[in-house]
Amino acid sequence: MNYQEKLDIFLVEVFHTILRAEEKSLSRTGRGDLSIKESHAIEVVCKAEKEGTNTASEIAGVLGITPGSLTTAVNVLVKKGYLSRDKDAIDGRRVRITATPLGQKANELHHQFHRELVAHALDEVSDAEAAALTSALERLAHFFKQKDRNKE
Repeated sequence: MNYQEKLDIFLVEVFHTILRAEEKSLSRTGRGDLSIKESHAIEVVCKAEKEGTNTASEIAGVLGITPGSLTTAVNVLVKKGYLSRDKDAIDGRRVRITATPLGQKANELHHQFHRELVAHALDEVSDAEAAALTSALERLAHFFKQKDRNKE
């Protein structure tokens, strides 16, 4: 088997394994009512809130979805108690999407999962191997981001 075939198998397996692990983590932490996409939406809202970029159009842009799709997702997360909509204090015509305390807790638990994932990934790896792995994954991530941009 050549490197391309090995990498193809590896990427598919790792992608699915991480998704399953995230699903189990959500369930284990009492957030079984959240999907992976919803959890990632909450993560983007929390980050945008800190940066002051938490309008619907800005969040939709980061998630790579239409504002209409974001509205649907936010409606569900508002109903579940993870997000809220508030009028902008300066410009009342703008609406800010914010995480509720429940949403912030879900985001922290999600980040804890990621910290554990990275810790386990680096557990038996030397510093030189970690540097090489990080460099290779950065290039791979750049490639996928370029591919994603080009689809538009």
